[in-house]
Amino acid sequence: ALNVEQGESLSGAMEQHTKVFNESEIGMIRSGEVSGHLNNILRDLAKQTEKNAQTLSKVKGALTYPAVVMGILFVVLFLMMTMVIPNITNLFTQTGGDLPTITRVVIGMSTFMREKSYIILGGIVAFAAIFTLWKRTKNGRYLWHAFLLHMPIFGNLIQKSTISQFARTLGNLLAAGVTINQSLNIISNAMNNEVYKRKIKLAGDDIRGGIPLAETLRTSSYFPLMLVNMIEIGEQTAQLESVTKRIADFYDEQVDEAVKGLTKVIEPIIMVVVGLAVGGLVAAIMLPIMSLADLAGSV
Repeated sequence: ALNVEQGESLSGAMEQHTKVFNESEIGMIRSGEVSGHLNNILRDLAKQTEKNAQTLSKVKGALTYPAVVMGILFVVLFLMMTMVIPNITNLFTQTGGDLPTITRVVIGMSTFMREKSYIILGGIVAFAAIFTLWKRTKNGRYLWHAFLLHMPIFGNLIQKSTISQFARTLGNLLAAGVTINQSLNIISNAMNNEVYKRKIKLAGDDIRGGIPLAETLRTSSYFPLMLVNMIEIGEQTAQLESVTKRIADFYDEQVDEAVKGLTKVIEPIIMVVVGLAVGGLVAAIMLPIMSLADLAGSV
């Protein structure tokens, strides 16, 4: 606000705060200032920001739930293995006799986790640190984002949300009067997914070489055929701006449906995993106790 009061343009002031405003937002504002339609651009930008925030929130919510549940399960199992199982192990060893296979496996895991807990915790910390550093590299970030896009269940959701962001941003930039070459360059720098960032940048290079956008996107499996066909129609009818906005709306609805479907799929999977983990521990503990009870009854 102070920079604008001192006579600087809004886009110029925003460029000094790149951690807050991304390149696509700055480009739209700059085009609005030049064309004299800044009020319309600000309205479109507000809608875009709201839509992107809603989509991102839905994706994060869908990914957070299973991660939290599995994290809690891991902590509970670790505490059981290091604090509860050792006490029960002493009881079993004192009574003698052969133990069921599952009980011997659990006792062995418990012993290892108790005696080598510093190695396990150190390994987890080291892996997290190495993984974080690797993910910050250019190739590491690309491979990680490619892995996310190919993940079972979640990959499809991430792909749809990214396509929605791409289509909506492209439509708003074109509506602001930004050329398609400039729009693709701006979008490639603003995308959070490295795979799409590289492909969109290559698409911009192809367009400068005279290749239509639909044709260059058709060569990538990350852009669905329906999306490519609609963009091709938009290019042929000179209505790419409106077509891309419709594409964004369509994929927003697809994200909503994917999130709802994801919840229905994840819940039974989590129940099965938790049931197997808890059931395995219960079986390992109860089978020897039942054997002891049968032995005592026979005596």
